[in-house]
Amino acid sequence: MTDRPIRQLPGIGPKMADWLEAVDIRREGTLRELGAVDAYWRLKHRDPRSISLNALWCLHAALQGIPMRAVDATVKGRLRAALTAEGGTSAGTRSPSRGSVRDRRPSSREP
Repeated sequence: MTDRPIRQLPGIGPKMADWLEAVDIRREGTLRELGAVDAYWRLKHRDPRSISLNALWCLHAALQGIPMRAVDATVKGRLRAALTAEGGTSAGTRSPSRGSVRDRRPSSREP
Protein backbone atom coordinates (compact mmCIF):
# COMPACT_ATOMS: atom_id res chain seq x y z
CA MET A 1 0.00 0.00 0.00
CA THR A 2 1.20 3.45 -0.80
CA ASP A 3 0.51 6.32 1.53
CA ARG A 4 -0.67 8.80 -1.06
CA PRO A 5 -1.87 12.30 -0.30
CA ILE A 6 -5.64 12.15 0.14
CA ARG A 7 -6.12 14.23 -3.03
CA GLN A 8 -4.57 11.44 -5.11
CA LEU A 9 -6.94 8.75 -3.88
CA PRO A 10 -9.35 7.79 -6.68
CA GLY A 11 -12.91 8.75 -5.81
CA ILE A 12 -11.92 11.65 -3.55
CA GLY A 13 -12.82 14.88 -5.27
CA PRO A 14 -11.51 18.35 -4.46
CA LYS A 15 -14.33 19.23 -2.06
CA MET A 16 -14.06 15.95 -0.14
CA ALA A 17 -10.28 16.36 -0.01
CA ASP A 18 -10.72 19.86 1.45
CA TRP A 19 -13.11 18.51 4.08
CA LEU A 20 -10.80 15.63 4.98
CA GLU A 21 -7.75 17.87 5.24
CA ALA A 22 -9.73 20.21 7.52
CA VAL A 23 -10.10 17.31 10.00
CA ASP A 24 -6.43 16.29 9.72
CA ILE A 25 -6.93 13.40 7.33
CA ARG A 26 -4.29 14.25 4.76
CA ARG A 27 -3.00 10.85 3.72
CA GLU A 28 -4.52 7.61 2.50
CA GLY A 29 -2.95 5.72 5.40
CA THR A 30 -4.70 7.93 7.95
CA LEU A 31 -8.04 7.35 6.24
CA ARG A 32 -7.42 3.59 6.16
CA GLU A 33 -6.51 3.55 9.87
CA LEU A 34 -9.68 5.41 10.80
CA GLY A 35 -11.98 3.68 8.36
CA ALA A 36 -14.93 5.23 6.57
CA VAL A 37 -17.24 5.44 9.61
CA ASP A 38 -14.79 7.22 11.93
CA ALA A 39 -13.68 9.56 9.15
CA TYR A 40 -17.35 10.34 8.49
CA TRP A 41 -17.88 11.18 12.17
CA ARG A 42 -14.96 13.60 12.08
CA LEU A 43 -16.45 15.34 9.06
CA LYS A 44 -19.95 15.34 10.54
CA HIS A 45 -18.69 16.77 13.83
CA ARG A 46 -16.94 19.62 12.03
CA ASP A 47 -19.77 20.52 9.67
CA PRO A 48 -23.04 18.76 10.53
CA ARG A 49 -25.16 20.61 7.98
CA SER A 50 -22.92 20.02 4.95
CA ILE A 51 -21.98 16.39 5.52
CA SER A 52 -24.57 13.85 4.43
CA LEU A 53 -24.53 10.08 4.21
CA ASN A 54 -23.21 10.52 0.66
CA ALA A 55 -19.88 11.39 2.28
CA LEU A 56 -19.89 8.00 4.02
CA TRP A 57 -20.67 6.20 0.76
CA CYS A 58 -17.85 8.15 -0.94
CA LEU A 59 -15.32 7.33 1.79
CA HIS A 60 -16.24 3.64 1.74
CA ALA A 61 -16.00 3.49 -2.04
CA ALA A 62 -12.62 5.23 -2.08
CA LEU A 63 -11.23 2.80 0.51
CA GLN A 64 -12.57 -0.17 -1.47
CA GLY A 65 -11.31 1.19 -4.78
CA ILE A 66 -14.76 1.12 -6.34
CA PRO A 67 -17.00 3.82 -7.85
CA MET A 68 -19.44 5.34 -5.40
CA ARG A 69 -22.38 4.17 -7.52
CA ALA A 70 -21.22 0.58 -6.84
CA VAL A 71 -22.05 0.95 -3.13
CA ASP A 72 -25.32 -0.97 -3.09
CA ALA A 73 -28.22 -0.94 -0.65
CA THR A 74 -26.84 -3.90 1.32
CA VAL A 75 -23.51 -2.16 1.93
CA LYS A 76 -25.27 1.10 2.75
CA GLY A 77 -27.33 -0.79 5.31
CA ARG A 78 -24.19 -2.21 6.92
CA LEU A 79 -22.62 1.23 7.01
CA ARG A 80 -25.76 2.71 8.61
CA ALA A 81 -25.66 -0.09 11.19
CA ALA A 82 -22.02 0.76 11.92
CA LEU A 83 -23.06 4.37 12.50
CA THR A 84 -25.71 3.24 14.95
CA ALA A 85 -23.24 0.93 16.69
CA GLU A 86 -20.90 3.90 17.10
CA GLY A 87 -23.60 5.82 18.95
CA GLY A 88 -25.42 7.54 16.12
CA THR A 89 -28.80 7.19 14.48
CA SER A 90 -29.89 6.09 11.05
CA ALA A 91 -29.88 9.77 10.09
CA GLY A 92 -26.15 9.91 10.72
CA THR A 93 -25.95 12.21 13.73
CA ARG A 94 -24.30 11.18 16.94
CA SER A 95 -26.05 11.69 20.20
CA PRO A 96 -24.81 14.66 22.24
CA SER A 97 -23.51 12.30 24.93
CA ARG A 98 -20.85 11.15 22.46
CA GLY A 99 -19.43 14.67 22.35
CA SER A 100 -20.38 15.62 18.82
CA VAL A 101 -22.29 18.53 17.43
CA ARG A 102 -25.96 17.86 16.74
CA ASP A 103 -28.46 19.97 14.88
CA ARG A 104 -30.90 20.94 17.63
CA ARG A 105 -34.31 21.99 16.49
CA PRO A 106 -36.67 23.52 19.04
CA SER A 107 -39.60 21.38 20.02
CA SER A 108 -43.12 22.59 19.57
CA ARG A 109 -43.26 23.14 23.34
CA GLU A 110 -40.44 25.69 23.36
CA PRO A 111 -41.37 29.38 22.96
